[in-house]
Amino acid sequence: MAVPPKPPVGASRNALESWLAAAVEADATLRNNVLHNTHATLEQLVGRKVPGDIKVVAIEEVPTDLYLVRRFEGAVEPAEPEGTEAQMLRTSIHVIAMQQPGFWEKVAENPKAVLAAELRLNLPPQVNVHVLDETANLAYLVLHHPPHLQGWQPPPAIRQQIMLKR
Repeated sequence: MAVPPKPPVGASRNALESWLAAAVEADATLRNNVLHNTHATLEQLVGRKVPGDIKVVAIEEVPTDLYLVRRFEGAVEPAEPEGTEAQMLRTSIHVIAMQQPGFWEKVAENPKAVLAAELRLNLPPQVNVHVLDETANLAYLVLHHPPHLQGWQPPPAIRQQIMLKR
């Protein structure tokens, strides 16, 4: 599938990240630019300046590391029931976190156990899970390593809740 040359105009952060994930997969130079010159690359892609007080950190997952980002509480995104496994994981975690006070604290304490219990995501022992907290001035852009989540789908009850939130 061909990646559109420009990101969708006026899209949600999730939609922009989805476009960027496909674009960096198809273009090694873009991937390198996103990782090493994040602000300037994002500004060039979207045609808007990133506010100076916001730091965007791009991280590339590797076979031994999976990153979960706890979005800044003020960042509200629509639930998106389709997408890559990484997008579905992010949306599934968000759905659970909205229902269970203290969920992110449990994830931070033992992420692999929580992912296995709540989302039936059993990661191999060699995969380390890192939980990153965004703030009003710090955002993370994770370039996912697809094999971590290959074939995973949220449990039916979570998927049903995601569909209801559309």
